[in-house]
Amino acid sequence: TSLAVQLVQEAGETGSVIPAYTEDQLLPILQAAEQQGLIQSLIWHAGATGSSSQIAQGLGPDWEGYFFAMSEFAPPETAAGPDC
Repeated sequence: TSLAVQLVQEAGETGSVIPAYTEDQLLPILQAAEQQGLIQSLIWHAGATGSSSQIAQGLGPDWEGYFFAMSEFAPPETAAGPDC
């Protein structure tokens, strides 16, 4: 819990965080952030370890739009626009 709070504090009001932890370390941090009401405090990112089924099953629906994980198996983005 204290690590989740620290990550939010260090990221600032409009920041984001990329916790570089293994899958078994990452899930408890994200669950602590959820319990503390910190999900919407910033944007949460993760490397490939964040795209596992364990992470997906362990997070609630409140993470939609606030947690993004990289995956080398995901299809490429097909949207068009200035950010693509």
